[in-house]
Amino acid sequence: MALYEVPKTRKEIKKENYTIEDYLRNTFVTSGFDKKVIVGPVDVIPLVQQQLNIFDSVTVRLESTITEISEILQADLLDKMLVAANELAKNGLARSAGGVCSAIIQQHFETLRAKYDLKLPKKNPVLKDYNELLQKAEVYDFGTGRQIQYLIDLRDLCVKNTKKAPSASEIEDLLVGTERIIKTIY
Repeated sequence: MALYEVPKTRKEIKKENYTIEDYLRNTFVTSGFDKKVIVGPVDVIPLVQQQLNIFDSVTVRLESTITEISEILQADLLDKMLVAANELAKNGLARSAGGVCSAIIQQHFETLRAKYDLKLPKKNPVLKDYNELLQKAEVYDFGTGRQIQYLIDLRDLCVKNTKKAPSASEIEDLLVGTERIIKTIY
């Protein structure tokens, strides 16, 4: 309020105590025969700048808070999806578990792509495209990229290959690997 209201204890107007209210009232302090302006509207500029700086910092903080909330919600959703994938695998629905893992990884990769402001060359990217993009952008190293490619191959076995069913150990690798991706790559 000190920037806006005239202090009740103010005896004279100086540059140090000129307020936004003084500006709004078009208050000037002049001196001498030629009415040289000693204090006037120009003295409100630092106060307005200070208000703009406060507004800017609040805007940045708000954006940061929204991002944090979004990340928390995303992590919670992916965790719940992973629980569902584990339940599917326990109930003998390995292919469905693989499909859910695929969706989890794709959503996590899309979040990473947006976070790092990366552009995908394809309109409808697949997991391999995301893996190559994120590895090239050094979001993770080559070794991690190879582990992710293994998980993509397991996903393909679950979703695309109709001749060979994934083994229990392959599904376990996919579930554990999916959890590792969403918990360690950000």
